[in-house]
Amino acid sequence: MEFISNITVLKKRPGSEHALEIITRAARFVQPIMKNHGFKVGTLCEMFPKHANLLGLNVNHGQKVCLRLRQHYDDKMFLPFESIMGTLLHELCHNKYGPHNAQFYAYLKELEDDYYALKARGFTPDTPFGFLGPGKTLGSGGGRTLGGPARGIAGIPGLGARPGRAVPTTNAPASKVTKPKPGRPARFAGTGKVLGSSTPSPPPLPGRRKPRAPTREQILAAVEKRIADTKWCASENAEISKEVDENDDDVVFLGEKASEIEVIDLT
Repeated sequence: MEFISNITVLKKRPGSEHALEIITRAARFVQPIMKNHGFKVGTLCEMFPKHANLLGLNVNHGQKVCLRLRQHYDDKMFLPFESIMGTLLHELCHNKYGPHNAQFYAYLKELEDDYYALKARGFTPDTPFGFLGPGKTLGSGGGRTLGGPARGIAGIPGLGARPGRAVPTTNAPASKVTKPKPGRPARFAGTGKVLGSSTPSPPPLPGRRKPRAPTREQILAAVEKRIADTKWCASENAEISKEVDENDDDVVFLGEKASEIEVIDLT
């Protein structure tokens, strides 16, 4: 793969061939995202650490990214694919940001948005060469390209916009007066003007609200999330990282050649 040099799994664990299919599928899924964000990974590998809550690890900003693929209590049972993808996106975020801080989570949100945009466009790792249909590649036609503005998805109006928020219309006649409710003043639906000016004032931007200061509950929730993520993501813990490397004696390269995968250009 162009952005991942090696893929490895634990050959001595049961179902190693299935493990290879899972991790390769995840790697295919993030190729467009990695290209869009300029990510490189030396080795994407499976791990099965002793720490039951450890799900992922990023060593030296992408030199090695390790993922838990199996349930900690049974190495014959694999984790749900969406859970593995969530861990992979989290670990890729460590290529740019080390600590679990506000910048990290804001950037992780971008990666997650890119991932869901790919899925909404119909992309799957099994689609040959990333084509969605005859002569149409990801990023062409309607919809949202990675990193671009939301314009709806796959030509379906409304998809891609913020849910639960209507766009106000401004086609009411300037002279029309809405009928006031009892106890309320009349509201004019015409174009407003700044006092002392003949120039109409611009309409308010839809969806813009004054940002509110975070509440105490929100701050506590953010702190708890960082603590929880630190437990299952060992990218900031050098001791656990060393332990994972020491237990990698049964890792065998089972990846595929880079020429077998064509990366989609979304720019």
